[in-house]
Amino acid sequence: MRLLFVKGPFAEAIRAGRKTLEIRAGARYAQIARGDSLSINGHFRVRVLDVERAETRAEAMKTLRGRHTLAGCATADILRAALRDCYPDDRGPYTVLTIAVE
Repeated sequence: MRLLFVKGPFAEAIRAGRKTLEIRAGARYAQIARGDSLSINGHFRVRVLDVERAETRAEAMKTLRGRHTLAGCATADILRAALRDCYPDDRGPYTVLTIAVE
């Protein structure tokens, strides 16, 4: 099981089932596969239902196809800004995880 650190408001949205997409950048997330169990901040677990991959932030945004609310953001622009804040150098690859609380 892999431990993911998620900021408080986003973690609570995951726990409540309002945030069902988690986006991560970097090669270390390439090992996550459908069916894996992930620990969110060591407090609760989620199951990975699907995995999508993109090489760049722009490709990741295209992959989301308007699903920004499922990633916890009211608009695509807010999501784009949040990704820039978390990953300012745009290094990929990006992994988009569809998750559900276990």
